Amino acid sequence: MRLINKQKENGNCFSGIIIILGILLLAISWINELLDLPAVLFNAEKTPFNYMESVIETIISSGIITYFFIKLKIFEKKSKILTGKYILCASCKSIKHDGKWVELEKFISSDSNVIFSHGICEKCIKILYPDMVETMPPEVN
Repeated sequence: MRLINKQKENGNCFSGIIIILGILLLAISWINELLDLPAVLFNAEKTPFNYMESVIETIISSGIITYFFIKLKIFEKKSKILTGKYILCASCKSIKHDGKWVELEKFISSDSNVIFSHGICEKCIKILYPDMVETMPPEVN
């Protein structure tokens, strides 16, 4: 089946961005503590180096980064897209897959969380059941 993980499609692009942003956030936090950036950039009052503050900021930042990374991985695992070329029967709407004709509903739902329910559109009701159209209430029609 040609349902593939979106993660494979985009080459872990978002995962890489989250990791890079996380490392950048941690680096800025430590650079700020070591160089006292407000004092250097804005001629503000110098503050003493606080090792514990930097460790706590690093732990909190790492937790936040990990949380978003895990959420992204869960999303990527659930996200699937359909790719490729498919042969669809013009009459019964089955799909040719690996040399066999498979019902459209089975093909899509076999590797996804899609559940199908059936109904009849207005055009087909008029063709298949012309007598029922006259007796149906207007909101169903």
